[in-house]
Amino acid sequence: MGDYSPSLRSPWLAASVACELALKHKTLNAAVVLNHVNRLKEPQPVRENPVPGHLRLQQEPQANCSRYDGLREGHHGQ
Repeated sequence: MGDYSPSLRSPWLAASVACELALKHKTLNAAVVLNHVNRLKEPQPVRENPVPGHLRLQQEPQANCSRYDGLREGHHGQ
């Protein structure tokens, strides 16, 4: 999709470009056209969701590779 802008504001323009791309790749069906339309849409901004205090981690998790190695070897529950 290097020939086109990553975001097209007009839905008609986006649909037209999506059809052109599908034709170019010889994959003209509704699923492919909709996929191209969605890729051409401008992404929505991500909304931050604050984490309530009682759900915050009190202690950061740490990697324990030897524990996982033991699980892989079948020594779990010991």
